[in-house]
Amino acid sequence: ERTVIGENTLAAQQQLGEAAQSIIRMCLATELNPSEFCSLCYVVTRVAFELARSVARGQTLEAHSQARELADAVQVFLGSLQLFLSAAPGTPDADSDKKVFLRNFSQLLKLMKGAFAVL
Repeated sequence: ERTVIGENTLAAQQQLGEAAQSIIRMCLATELNPSEFCSLCYVVTRVAFELARSVARGQTLEAHSQARELADAVQVFLGSLQLFLSAAPGTPDADSDKKVFLRNFSQLLKLMKGAFAVL
């Protein structure tokens, strides 16, 4: 049985890649547009959850474990996003939160890449 992500894997990967590049560019910029930034993070989150759902449709324990790991990584990503956006710009906390956010984002992207590979 083909899933929605499975049928549109290339489109989902392209959408994810474009959003990821924009998020990284925005993190490197001096000014951050929170509304646009959150919209991009929403795209990543939506693709990640759809991907986790698609992977979980596999009937193996490994597929379910991978889907759970991906869903957990999304929650960590969203938590670090909240901290990053709530820190006052230009403060040490903001710099630290940005590093944590980027590390969690990188981990999420790595897990998503692995999930796309099994579809």
